Parts: sequence; C-alpha cells; structure tokens
Amino acid sequence: MKFYYCLLIIFVSLYGCSATKTILEKSGTDKSSFKNRVSFTVNNRLNDYFPKCIAVLPFNDPKALDVMQEFQKAFHAQLSTTGIRLIPLQAGVSEKILETSFLDCDMKMTGLVLENKRKHYGIYSEYSAGVTVKLIHIESGNVFWKAAHKLTKRGGTIPIGIISTVTGIFSANKNIEEEQTGRITYEIAHQVVQTIPNLQFDQLRSSVHNQETSDEVGKKNCPEAMHEFIATSDNLKKYDKVRKFERELRNKKVCKDQFSLRILAQAIQQIDHNSIEANDWLIKYYYENEDFVDVIKTADLLISEGHDLPEHRMRKGDSLRKLNRYDEAMENFLFILADDKTNEQAYFLLGKTYVALGRFDIAGAAFERSLAIEPENTDTMLFAGLNYAAKDNLDGAFDLLRKALAIEIAGKNIQKSRIIVNAIQSIGAFDRLSQKDLAFIKKEIKNF
Repeated sequence: MKFYYCLLIIFVSLYGCSATKTILEKSGTDKSSFKNRVSFTVNNRLNDYFPKCIAVLPFNDPKALDVMQEFQKAFHAQLSTTGIRLIPLQAGVSEKILETSFLDCDMKMTGLVLENKRKHYGIYSEYSAGVTVKLIHIESGNVFWKAAHKLTKRGGTIPIGIISTVTGIFSANKNIEEEQTGRITYEIAHQVVQTIPNLQFDQLRSSVHNQETSDEVGKKNCPEAMHEFIATSDNLKKYDKVRKFERELRNKKVCKDQFSLRILAQAIQQIDHNSIEANDWLIKYYYENEDFVDVIKTADLLISEGHDLPEHRMRKGDSLRKLNRYDEAMENFLFILADDKTNEQAYFLLGKTYVALGRFDIAGAAFERSLAIEPENTDTMLFAGLNYAAKDNLDGAFDLLRKALAIEIAGKNIQKSRIIVNAIQSIGAFDRLSQKDLAFIKKEIKNF
C-alpha cells in the first residue's frame, strides 16, 4: 500500500518499556478505547523541554519486514503536522549524516520493526504490525521518550449505517477494510505519537496568557479582589447574589483575568448549579484550558437544562475525541449534522475522529465536505490536500496545500506555515514551491 495514506493521520487527547537509564521515570498507558493500547515511558526532563527539530531515521529492520520503510514514512507524516522542524525524508538522513550535516537538529527518532505481516484465511485476511520507537536527545544521548505498539486488524466490510443516512456523504456499500489494513502502520504511528509531550505550540494558551498578563497590569489585586467581592455579598439572598455575580461575569468591573472570572463562575455554580450563564462561561474556559472531563460534565449539565447549542455539542464531542472516546464523540458530531448539514466544523471534527480510528477513506470524505462549505479554511485544506495525496492525486494535493500556504504566508502565521510546509515535504513536493515561497520560508521560518 502506498505510503501517502499515512498523510491522512493528522494532529489532531503505548507497550510497557523498562527504563534503561534512571532518568526515565514517568511511565504510563494511554486511556484510549483501543483494544491494543500503547504503553510509553517519558523522561522527566521532557516535561519542560520543547523539541526544536526531529530527524526521523530509517527504522531498524533486521528481518526485512518493512523494506519500503513504511514505518519511517508514517511517523514522519504524523510529526509533520505538529509544526516542529523535521529533516525531510528526501535528505536520506542517517546517523552519520546527522552528525555532520544537521548540527542544529536536537532530537532523533529511531525505531525497530517487530512485526509487519498479512495472513489470509479464505473468507478474511488478518494484518498485524508492531514497532518500538525512541526519541533521543542528540547532544546528551539521553532517551527522552520511548514506546512500542502492536495492532492486529481483520479484513471485512466496515458497517457505516446511520452515518450514511444522516450525513449523505458516505456509501454504505463500499468495503474499505481491505485498504484499511494496508495502512495499519500509519494508524500505529498516529496512536503512538499522541503520547509524546510538548510537540505542539499552543497558540491559544499563549494568547490567553498574554491577555491575562495585560489584564493584570491594571488589576494588581486580582484574584484577591474577586474573593473580597464574593465575600461582601454573603448577606444577599440566593437569587440576588446569583444575579449580582452574573452581572460581574458579563461586565468584568472587578477583575478581567481568566483565573478570577473562573473563581466567580464557580461561585455562581455552587449557589445555582444550573446557572446557564456561569456554565456557558465555564465550558469555554475548560475547553481552552484542556480540562476535557469538566467540559463534558458542563456540557451535559447545559444540555439537560435545555441549553443544547451546537457549540456545546462541538466542545463536548471534541473533548470526547481527545479522551479517545470516539464512538461518543461521533454521536455528538452526527447530532449536530442531523440538524445542520452545513456545519463545516462538525464535518471536520468527524473526519479527525475517523482518522484516530484509522478509517481514512471515511475521514477524507468528511474533510472534503467540510471544505466544500468553507473553501478557505486552511485546517480543512491541509486535511483535504493530504487526502488527495492518498488517492495518488499529487497535483491536486500540492495545489491545495500551496493555496493554504499562500493564505498563511499572507497572514504572517509562522506556525501554521511551518505545518503546511512539513506536509508538502512529506508528499515529496517541496521542490515545487516558488522562489517567493522559499524566500519566505528561509526568512520567516527560522532554521527550517
């Protein structure tokens, strides 16, 4: 199976490895719904270290199980969407070349192919693949993270059922499992890479932090002032106290920073658990701060009170997706689409959910529908472009990715430009970029 299918595994919420060095102190198993879960070990130093560059080296394959280096390509493609600088596969990088030609790259990824085979049993086929992977800090030689994973899948028709009926975009008669099993290496890469910390720059969190810093310049006493505001209202009746707190939550006269407002919203919730205004504020706060369990609880509360808005379903569904509760996530996206078939974000997140399940053809259809509704959404363009590559339409893939890059270059968005350039590199089309594009990359995307 052609390696371009790996490019559909985007972004984006683990076999036991014993530590060979005492610095590898944090181990775990992802809490996903996958039958074959991935275990991993993280060096505590990586908690505060953000990789600047990763070289994905050819995986060690002593039994010649992966002669096409599908695993290397799959992991490179998965990492390509994080925005971290990657050494292009076209560079043919090896341990020796890395030491002499890429001195500014701080991390390397190595792997060992454990299994990669297909068996036929007459009425169905079984495909198993497994790998161990390490992320190594080049200068110190320390293993910063390591994991291993194995998946076994059987051929057969994937039941689509309600999805086809509700969205009208999938063919219930299409058997996609035969192609699915050929991409098991890329599904493994997707699941494993999720366990590596500090791979993405969280622009939202950064902007929230900057806003809080700006707010606090004029509010030196926050959140103490908010605590005082709440305490001085103790003599009020429940109804009057809630109304007073809700007005402050809207007007922000005492404090404007997110932390103080969270204190106020939670104070309202303690008095009136069903306060629409407080819960509406809190669900946004929890989502932005990646408190996904609280997002789900708050969304359920809002929905139970009849405040069943698409944005609440969207945040709940995406939180479920990030917690690897994929069936529940899809239910929420499909609920939105049942009422509004023009909701491009619901199609987009539905596609990302199917990517996590390894159902790439269905995911591609969802991305394309999202793009048909909002044709200049660069996130959707990225997914749709990679879907073209999976269909061997490299011209279509490059055209769409180049268009997305042009939009982000015009907006001076360095991080998203880097992500798109990574994707263009992964489909082998970097040399098609114009001199103007290359000049921007050299000048603005430092050390790319």
